[in-house]
Amino acid sequence: MRKNTYIIAGLISSVFLMTGCADSFLEVESKTQETIDTYFTTDEHVQEAVVAAYAPLHWTDWDGNQYSPVLQASDIMADDLWVGAASKTDQAHLHLSANYEAVPTNCIQNIWNTAYKGVKRCNDVLTYIGWAGENLTKESATYYEAQARVLRVFYYTWLWKFYGNIPYYEANLTSPYLTEQFQADAVYNAMVVDLEGAIALNALPMREESKNYGRVTLAMAYMLYAEIVMYQNDDSRYTTALKYMTDIINSGKYDLVDNYAGISGNLENGVLNLFLK
Repeated sequence: MRKNTYIIAGLISSVFLMTGCADSFLEVESKTQETIDTYFTTDEHVQEAVVAAYAPLHWTDWDGNQYSPVLQASDIMADDLWVGAASKTDQAHLHLSANYEAVPTNCIQNIWNTAYKGVKRCNDVLTYIGWAGENLTKESATYYEAQARVLRVFYYTWLWKFYGNIPYYEANLTSPYLTEQFQADAVYNAMVVDLEGAIALNALPMREESKNYGRVTLAMAYMLYAEIVMYQNDDSRYTTALKYMTDIINSGKYDLVDNYAGISGNLENGVLNLFLK
């Protein structure tokens, strides 16, 4: 009798083990929270993702580990900027970069981290636009796409200038999160093509209304195009860059600052405002 009891108990345990190991046992549906693939299917929620794509623009100042503002770091190896700080061990990555002594284990890292977070969020927006489908008007879809693509190029510009040969992708990576490292010239070509595609959508205003200051504009896209082309010294695109600059001037939407001496405040934010208004 005892032997039979052991056999029955063993069979019951086997059933429980087999049930516990099934994939369905791990698939738990939340009763209170919406899943990501159903949440980002409305205009309002896709707009939230677009706003989130802008957030990394100000993260390079301090990411909890490093202080590396983009404008300061851009000039760190020139004679017109002194790192300062309490000592060479205070934000040592900046001192090492200024002295051409940066090493892989101690260098400017948070611009890399921040820029790829921005790329990821821009790619998210483009994914969510597809999920929303008919819940977005064509006008909204192209407007969000244009913003995401120009922002993505902007983030890649940081990476391209600071690091040269970089991983470049326009859809977020999946496990094992590996992709090709592009040569700097190939990164340039990819950025320009993407920017040309964003401009061709004809969805961005030359200048935003005051309620939308901070969003990407056509003028920003044009200026970004000219900057990248000139940085690359690509004279085959100079004519297009010149046309874009002429279009900005002739639009009547922008003018020179009347009181140059009165420019103050955070320079980095000021430059971004010029780009984005």
